[in-house]
Amino acid sequence: MTSRKRLFLAVVAVAVAFGVGGYVLGQQLESPEDARAVVAAPEASLIAVPVEATALSNDVVVRGDAEFEGALDLELDSALGDGSARVVTGRVPEIDTEVNEGDVIIEVSGRPVFVLEGDLPTFREFKPGLEGDDVLQLEVSLARLGFLAVQPDRLYGSATEDAIEAMYEEAGYEPRGENEGEQAQIKAAEQAVESARTTLANANDRLSDLLKPPSLVQQTRDAQARQKLLDQIVRAQETLDEANADRPSNSLLQAIDAVQRAELADEGVDQANQAVMAAQDAEQARVDAAQEQLDTARKALADADAISAAEDSDGVDTSSAQQGVSDAQERLEDAEADLAELEEEIGVTFPVAEVVFLPNLPRTVTSIDVERGDFVNGSVMRISGTRVRITTGVSESNRPLLEVGQRVLIDSEQLDIEVEGEITELADRKGTNGVADTRYYMLVTPTGEYNVSELVGVNFRLQIPLERSEGEVLAVPLAALSAGADGSSRVEVERADGSTDLVPVEVGLQDKNRSLVEVIPIGGNLQAGDLVVIGIEQPAPAAVADEGGS
Repeated sequence: MTSRKRLFLAVVAVAVAFGVGGYVLGQQLESPEDARAVVAAPEASLIAVPVEATALSNDVVVRGDAEFEGALDLELDSALGDGSARVVTGRVPEIDTEVNEGDVIIEVSGRPVFVLEGDLPTFREFKPGLEGDDVLQLEVSLARLGFLAVQPDRLYGSATEDAIEAMYEEAGYEPRGENEGEQAQIKAAEQAVESARTTLANANDRLSDLLKPPSLVQQTRDAQARQKLLDQIVRAQETLDEANADRPSNSLLQAIDAVQRAELADEGVDQANQAVMAAQDAEQARVDAAQEQLDTARKALADADAISAAEDSDGVDTSSAQQGVSDAQERLEDAEADLAELEEEIGVTFPVAEVVFLPNLPRTVTSIDVERGDFVNGSVMRISGTRVRITTGVSESNRPLLEVGQRVLIDSEQLDIEVEGEITELADRKGTNGVADTRYYMLVTPTGEYNVSELVGVNFRLQIPLERSEGEVLAVPLAALSAGADGSSRVEVERADGSTDLVPVEVGLQDKNRSLVEVIPIGGNLQAGDLVVIGIEQPAPAAVADEGGS
């Protein structure tokens, strides 16, 4: 056999072999379309849940963190103690100590720091004569504590001073009084008052003496005084007469003789003439002096007689003495007014560093930053309210549903805590008090009795009930409702035999937080435990091998 023939037969043999193999393989394989046609389609099943008999509520639910109400860090005024070395010397409270009005919260450099209730912080030292709203706040506090016995009047007077002194003494401390300079001012004013009183007494004595009738001794003295004046007149008249009778005097005559001798001698004439003139002047001066003495004596007698006559007709002239009494009385009143003003302005003071006004007492010490012997620098303790506050934010859709005073259910599932509260603050603008810009700030305050330490720091669920069912009602998921052709509501109930029927219902309260809705059957059979259809489950089709699979 030739080689060409052998090659042809070999090709034919290979072709036959491939043909037989393809037939056999073809009998074992099928196309995806054929395979899908052979496999049966899976059946769909109903998704059904039982009807519940439960109480429903339409609540707003948010979460919030509980914290102490009104927490603040207490920092003391730099003027406390001696103003330089501020050292804690006592009265350091323990944590959880309740702080009440009138308590000494701490002692620094031997001086107390009182806690009083009020919204207005101290900004100046309280001292006599001060007036204002801060004084009124202080007086109201002192009245509550029982130290102030009068009606608060906004004026730091003696009653306020006495009340502060009593508060210090009850706490075991000396109140702040006047300094040395102020004490010296008061002493000087007191001395001025005493001097004015003495002057007034003397003036009154003088007036009294004038108003008394003259005694026999006084009358004798007056007569002797008048006689003395008469004697002076007689002596003065005699002196005048002698002076006139002695003219020309021997001195003048001798001077005239000296002039004549000088003229004869023709020398010393001028000196002699001057001596004559001097003698004449001396002679005239003697007469003038005697006349003046006489006039003075006569006038003194006339004045005495006039006074005596006036006293006899009108009584004693007391106008000058009365004026002296009036002047002395006025000086005494001025001195007493100056002393009273000083006493009002100087006295027991209440330093700004020794009082802290806090709203909403009592409070609780929640942390201590110092101990006895420490230097004060910054906060000494943290004081919080005895109540708890829970802050949160609510959405824009829920805000119109809420208002201050609404009841709130506060609970923690993990800690098994459940208390009631109420909304006490609700913002009208978004993003206030530190909440997100998309939410409205809300403050919830727990009410009733609760353990403060259990609540602080916990993140709570807050439920604000808007509407509640009266007891248990039939409820189904929202997905169980469907609408009929006429728009009525209905549920599809799966019966025990696998059949289903539609039950018309009236829809009641919707509980959004649980996605349940109240249903009331209308002419149909529906009760708790029945299964209502909420959907259809479509199982995944069976897997089919790919064309290239083995």
